[in-house]
Amino acid sequence: MAESSAQRHIVIALDSSDHAKYALDWAIENVIRSGDNVVLLSVAQKDEYEGQAALWGSKGSPYIPLVEFDILKKYHLLDHAAIEKLQKVSKQNNIEVVGQIHYGDPRDKVVEACQQVAADLLVLGSRGLGSVKRVLLGSVSTYVVANAPCPVTVVKKP
Repeated sequence: MAESSAQRHIVIALDSSDHAKYALDWAIENVIRSGDNVVLLSVAQKDEYEGQAALWGSKGSPYIPLVEFDILKKYHLLDHAAIEKLQKVSKQNNIEVVGQIHYGDPRDKVVEACQQVAADLLVLGSRGLGSVKRVLLGSVSTYVVANAPCPVTVVKKP
């Protein structure tokens, strides 16, 4: 874990993929340090959770404290091992960890969430799409790197 005294706002974009879980582990080991505020961000399609999307609107859900992370398990965003690891790291290092769910296009919502929290850094995983698939499907990471209001670290799973 990195060391310093300045408080930072770190956003870690998550989905249910192994790539996102690897990026979370990487951020815990290489980026997050004592005193940081960490927002675990997930973006769901509006039609998946229509009631919540209507309730929380374009700003996303309220922040979900670490002690209530069972809701993130419900949405298949974090498994039990990841939650335990985050709880241990946050207690040992005075790190505030909250979750937030946004609804809509992940490209836009990740950028908006970083603006809302005045993020100092965004960490996200890369699916490793080939060049043809990236052109046809678009890449969340490519869009976010070009449009985020903060530095972005894209973590590729080996």
